[in-house]
Amino acid sequence: EIVCARPMRVLLRSSGAGATIDGESRSRLFKLTNGCDLSLQTIHLTNGFAEGLTQSGGAIFSSGKTGAVRLADASITNCSAGKNGGAVAFWDTLGVWLTRSHISNCKAMRGGAVGGAG
Repeated sequence: EIVCARPMRVLLRSSGAGATIDGESRSRLFKLTNGCDLSLQTIHLTNGFAEGLTQSGGAIFSSGKTGAVRLADASITNCSAGKNGGAVAFWDTLGVWLTRSHISNCKAMRGGAVGGAG
């Protein structure tokens, strides 16, 4: 799990076919808190896992006055969470934007793809 817990902007960009970040069905991929802003471009997130009935956001969890989550030309596949947002879960966040991106085969108790509130 990659944790960003302070006000900063994180930009990950790959060229060509894109890089893959694989959680191997063992961990969530990103956890954002306290003002962190995440932008992913041409990145593939796969096999993220937030274990337990109280855990949300299999690939990305964003909470606590965080910045925006932006995905461009990206994908999230085969992720799961025990509670909300199999792919992405967010609370008290500026928003989640997907541009030319897709989410597939993700599951959670609520919101298989995305769960949460602004």
